[in-house]
Amino acid sequence: MKSSFSLSSSQLAKFNRQLAAFYETAFERGPLDAAHEALASLIGGQMHLAFVTQGSSEVLFPGGIGEQGRDFLTATMGTVASHPLIYRTGGAVMAISDVLSQQEWTRRAMFQAAADYLKMEDSLGTDLPLDEESTLSVCVIREQRGYAEAERMFFQLLLPHFRSAWRMHGRQRMGEGAMRIHCLNELPDGPVALRRQVTECLDTGSPHPPGPDEHDLAEELAQTIQQMRAGGAARHHPGQTKIHRLQGRHGACAVVLIPPTKDQPGSMVIRHDEGGQHLLLLTPREREVGRWLCEGKTNEEIAIILGIRAGTVKRHVENVFAKLHVPNRTAAARMLMQR
Repeated sequence: MKSSFSLSSSQLAKFNRQLAAFYETAFERGPLDAAHEALASLIGGQMHLAFVTQGSSEVLFPGGIGEQGRDFLTATMGTVASHPLIYRTGGAVMAISDVLSQQEWTRRAMFQAAADYLKMEDSLGTDLPLDEESTLSVCVIREQRGYAEAERMFFQLLLPHFRSAWRMHGRQRMGEGAMRIHCLNELPDGPVALRRQVTECLDTGSPHPPGPDEHDLAEELAQTIQQMRAGGAARHHPGQTKIHRLQGRHGACAVVLIPPTKDQPGSMVIRHDEGGQHLLLLTPREREVGRWLCEGKTNEEIAIILGIRAGTVKRHVENVFAKLHVPNRTAAARMLMQR
């Protein structure tokens, strides 16, 4: 239904300022970071998301959404089938509260999977086809229901610019810290098939073969799923959604198992950290030093905190610079905090 609502001159001026910032960010850091920041600037909410689905299982999203946003997407992506709007909007801007009552929504698996991160009472969003295989999804999540007409109008006006920025920059400019997710919407039967599927997902896009840690994870996940199936299909609740973090020799990833229920066969989500390989080279002591470096501590202060000599701290800091391929403390802290 077409709305007769119109923006005021001050609202239009605000939109135009944010639109200029959107294209600047798209040029500097990529279209997904730009979409995320534009939504956050124009529409209030607890979380703002922009991600691209390619094919049936790969999801690309920006590092700029922060650790909470990355964990939220990882934990909830396997419950997409329970969301009333994702991949079903036909390009229209819609809210969960437009189609489901509060009671109906709180019974859905995605609401329950999101509970560890926020109270996802409502979400305003849409999906935009980019090409035959890619779909851009953008949304604003709130812990209370309802969106104002001006917010819906801002969202609608941004859509052609989201698509235009993606076409100009595309996957080649995903931005620093960009990540990808692989979803297995139906868990393979049998531990052998499951281990093979997990290993393939862990290895996708990597120039290295999976290391021992990755194979150990595949074995662990296969056993966990077999135990879940043997115990029967329990009702889904947030406590059953657990992020398993793996740091192997050649990369880092996080894995979430969505347990089977009476209505769903269960699913698995694997999140790849494409930019975190260098961090895996840091020793435990270098990680400790890096932690306090992020807090802005000097070498002398870190030495007092850790009970070691300042010269030793200096050597650890130099090793961190070399392993992360950064020139100074500011760049090192930025990379460490992003990971």
